Amino acid sequence: MWRIYECLTIDHDPWLLLIAVFVCVLGSFASMHTAIRARVGTQPVLWTSLAAVSCGLTVWSTHFIAMLAFRTEVPISFDLALTVLSALIGIVGFGIGLFVIRYHRDRPSLFAAGATVGISISCLHYIGMSGVTIPGTISFDMNYVAASIIAAIILGGLTFSASFCLRAAPRILEASIGLILTTVALHFTGMAAVSIQMGLYPDNFSDGVSRDLLIAAVAVASLSVILIGACALLVDNRVAKRLAEEARRFRTLSDSAFEGVAIFKGQQVVDCNKRLEDLLQTDRDKILTTPILDWVVLESRARAMRLFTDMTFDDVEQVNIMSARGRNIVAEIQVRPIMLANDEAALVLVVRDVTAQRQSEKQIEYLAYHDQLTGLPNQRMFDTLAAKSMATADRHGQKFALMMLDLDGFKAVNDVRGHKAGDQVLQRVGQLLQGVIRNEDVVARRSGDEFVILQAAAGQPEQADALASRILQAFDEPLHLEDGDEQVTASIGIAIYPDDGDNLDVLMRNADTAMYEAKKDGKATSRFFKAKMDEDARYRRQVESQLKQALANNQLELHFQPLINSKTGRVMSFEALVRWEDPIFGRMSPGEFIPIAEQTGLIIPLGDWALEEACRVLTTLPDDIRVAVNLSPVQFRRPGLKDRVVELLDKYGLSGSRLELEVTESLLIEDTDSVCQTLSALKELGVGISMDDFGTGFSSLSYLRSFPFDKLKIDRVFIQDMQTGEKGHSIVAAITALAKNLGMQVVAEGVEEAEQALALDQLDCDLLQGFLYARPMASNDISGFLSTHHAGAERQVLVSAAE
Repeated sequence: MWRIYECLTIDHDPWLLLIAVFVCVLGSFASMHTAIRARVGTQPVLWTSLAAVSCGLTVWSTHFIAMLAFRTEVPISFDLALTVLSALIGIVGFGIGLFVIRYHRDRPSLFAAGATVGISISCLHYIGMSGVTIPGTISFDMNYVAASIIAAIILGGLTFSASFCLRAAPRILEASIGLILTTVALHFTGMAAVSIQMGLYPDNFSDGVSRDLLIAAVAVASLSVILIGACALLVDNRVAKRLAEEARRFRTLSDSAFEGVAIFKGQQVVDCNKRLEDLLQTDRDKILTTPILDWVVLESRARAMRLFTDMTFDDVEQVNIMSARGRNIVAEIQVRPIMLANDEAALVLVVRDVTAQRQSEKQIEYLAYHDQLTGLPNQRMFDTLAAKSMATADRHGQKFALMMLDLDGFKAVNDVRGHKAGDQVLQRVGQLLQGVIRNEDVVARRSGDEFVILQAAAGQPEQADALASRILQAFDEPLHLEDGDEQVTASIGIAIYPDDGDNLDVLMRNADTAMYEAKKDGKATSRFFKAKMDEDARYRRQVESQLKQALANNQLELHFQPLINSKTGRVMSFEALVRWEDPIFGRMSPGEFIPIAEQTGLIIPLGDWALEEACRVLTTLPDDIRVAVNLSPVQFRRPGLKDRVVELLDKYGLSGSRLELEVTESLLIEDTDSVCQTLSALKELGVGISMDDFGTGFSSLSYLRSFPFDKLKIDRVFIQDMQTGEKGHSIVAAITALAKNLGMQVVAEGVEEAEQALALDQLDCDLLQGFLYARPMASNDISGFLSTHHAGAERQVLVSAAE
């Protein structure tokens, strides 16, 4: 080391030595910049060749400037061939090393490339030294020679492996310093090995390159290095600007994406877009310093890790991510390989927030299987659960109950209090049923005001009976609505699997049949399915089918029964009565098919047909004859009744006073105000209003006071009782007197004997109707009946009966 120190401080001219160091430093930075451009840029052969020339000439210039700085007492010259050869060896050596690092990035290959450069620098130095010509001889201390070569190989290998390794971007500073140290260490260690023995001038001394010529060559080489470095820097700046602009555009595009994007190596994120920052509710620095799996919740990490490690680039995994602010994000992630600018392999992670989408899917799935109003399972979900219950029952030899529940009078709640109140009733009923059943039972809303319950329990049918009792008891309490309480009841039909049906359709139908039997039996009760119910239900369904055909094929008729003035015997009006002769059932009584029509809704087209047919027949009758038509409560509550009456009166050119409408007491118990308004509107048209079958329904004196009736029809039951005892006579007398006092006409139905007619006349009953005068007749027979039954003849009948 002391010898090297003496070589630097004593044997060399310090000013030339500083020039050598300056050239070495400047040339090394320019050369390494060119080398890195060659490694990562385009046109690798051109740039690698330029880098090799620059590096070789840098070392060569440094060597020979330092040689010129070496102090000797005698003139020296340089062998031209060996001097040129030393430059070429340096260029070739650097070319080999730089081509290696272009295509190989592992440390052993990089170290080998650097060692090759170290050897070439050693060859450059010692070949250049061998070309020195002096008057005497030059000898070398082989220990220093060996040390210089080893130092050059080690420093060259370390420089390349540290500066061009795979896991980091190329480092210009480290590479340049490494090249400087390699060059300086080799040269001055090698120069410390030199010993000069003075002697005679050799014969070829004058043929060598002079000191001045070598200085010129070194200057040219140095300028070449600077020029190459400047070109590399210029190109690099342009490329850098272009890359920066492309990076800016890419960043803008990336930040505009709907997905979060991160580039990561191992578990470390090296870059991310703005969308990922927003998604994770944090800043970029936090993302770059946090291992990527730390954002994934524990339950999802295995799936994410599998995606990262298996490199299944076409797969998409759903994971849960926890943001910095604690938001749980449902995300779809996908990875793709990417090569970074320094040719390092990495992965691109794409994160798509599907939280809202998954919530929407869950909501859609929920709505597909649940009733939106009550939140109960709907028919679709109930069918699925029932199928599972049937499979379980079959497997274990068990039974279960299926209960059909329908609210009594629910339509009146809608009509009176509005649909909002009706919806609240359904919601409260759903809550009530859920509170009564057990956790293992199922209650679902079927449709409208119908609910269905599945009770999978041992001990059937006893358990079903007990549950039905609890439900009916729960309905004893009023339902609390926003604008007041509402009292409703329910009818329940029960079918047992597999006794009452071995599949769901049969079981549902039979429970439905039992429920309608409960309604027929007075409502607010429950009934178990019986085989006879099924027979009755099939009969009703067949009647319904035939009635539909009868309406479609005009197979119905109206017959007319006269109403006779008890004083004069004159025909005052006719009551229109529907008659049906069916091809299968024969003559059907209205008492058989009218209730079925009301249950199935066929009463609407049936009633409308009867009303129009009565108006048509009225046009064929004398102007002083009226026709009365019965209105079903279902038909009466249907919107547009008044408009329909007006339409028919206009169509057939009739006065409203020629038409009468008969309603029953059952109409009056629901929505009193609405019914009164409709009746009043009809009376404004001149239409007469009659209360039919008075005394057989929910009779109330308040109805007679509240509603504008023109006539009161006493049911035939009371007329028949007049002859069996005083009570019957007294009841008819009381009804007649009451109606008279209220300004109503009184009609007696079912008058079949003259004694009845006489008694009714004495009670001042206005109109009589019954078989005593005529049975219901076809419209074609009315004209003949009127011509043969004049008022005098009818009066004579009464006189004869009195005698």
